[in-house]
Amino acid sequence: MIVILDRQHYGKPGKNDLGAGADLDGDGKVQDDEREANLTLVYIEAAKQMLEADGHTVHILDSGWYSSRHEQAAGIALANPDDKCAYIACHLNAGGGDYSVALYDHRSTGGHKLALSIAAAMASDITAVGRHLVKASSRTSGATRTTRSRASTPGRRTCPACASSPSSWTPKSTRST
Repeated sequence: MIVILDRQHYGKPGKNDLGAGADLDGDGKVQDDEREANLTLVYIEAAKQMLEADGHTVHILDSGWYSSRHEQAAGIALANPDDKCAYIACHLNAGGGDYSVALYDHRSTGGHKLALSIAAAMASDITAVGRHLVKASSRTSGATRTTRSRASTPGRRTCPACASSPSSWTPKSTRST
């Protein structure tokens, strides 16, 4: 499987958008190392090590506008049509800490199952957070459908949403926070 981890809020040209922040050390200030873009690197690096140890190919995207990153991810998926592919936009700010959410592209046929599996793993491993949600999202309609998490087998193929994908598969996207 190919896993594409997109480090959100980091590397945007001409912007210093580090995302959400929290005063983790209690000094009354939110420093750069307490910002989302820098904190996500901790779990991205851990995920990369674990996934590669299990034999998966991992790509980390951390520069360029999101549209450019989505094109990069789609290119990786299209260059490997026989491989399963998961695109994960890495965030760390869902609900101010009272829930987690795994989003997937509403056009996906396998993304829903993968998002359910991710949410179930988060529910198992992150017990301090009581709600772990799965949502289908659409950039064009803004519609979102929410599902409570449950254990599931990851989807057959999950790739970044791309309007000009081959007809042999439906574009997919999973977003995890």
